[in-house]
Amino acid sequence: RAVQSANDRIYKARSSRQNDMGTTLVAVLILGGKAYITNVGDSRLYILNKTQEGSEAGTLDATRPLMVGTKPLNASQYLRAQGAGGAAVLDAMNAVDRTSGYELDQISVDHSLVHRLVELGQLDPEEAKVHPHRNFIYRSLGGPPPIEVDTFVSTLYPGDRILLCSDGLNSMVEDEDISMVLKSVTNPAEVCQRLIDLANEAGGHDNITTVVIDVQDYLPYTEPI
Repeated sequence: RAVQSANDRIYKARSSRQNDMGTTLVAVLILGGKAYITNVGDSRLYILNKTQEGSEAGTLDATRPLMVGTKPLNASQYLRAQGAGGAAVLDAMNAVDRTSGYELDQISVDHSLVHRLVELGQLDPEEAKVHPHRNFIYRSLGGPPPIEVDTFVSTLYPGDRILLCSDGLNSMVEDEDISMVLKSVTNPAEVCQRLIDLANEAGGHDNITTVVIDVQDYLPYTEPI
């Protein structure tokens, strides 16, 4: 509903101003140990995760609870993290070794011409990277409502790292290099800056947006009284 509302507002503004305004969108709601993901266009969401016992990395699974094999984050830990010295506490909690056993998976689906051609077998994935029309998208916010929206659900585990980005990143930086940065840099803000630097060093031909979310221990919450 939120995506449809945004699309309606953009469409009305586009019509009143007589221009071709529009935007891509990727978003995630993290709730109850799961990531609820939506996307329109070619902005992307990746999850860097570790293969769990009995499953494959990157499998979308809405059944397994986050608590399997993990220890809850208790209230005292949370309060310390929010108070004085909280940054140090969070850094310690985030000291996860992702250099081995973690794999990067693209969860969102590009609504682009070249991706569709790859799906149809008419274009090789390597050819798609250099195709002159690789930035052409066939779905975005700002079109006549209702807009078609893709949604996904993924179970999260402590140590997982989520990346949301505009195509200004992934069109300039290979997934292998994105994965290397996500695995090797600990601080999420530094990860974002390093990825932006890499995209700019590669040419920076488009706007570059990055958001990194680290999944730490599960924090139960209660409804307000």
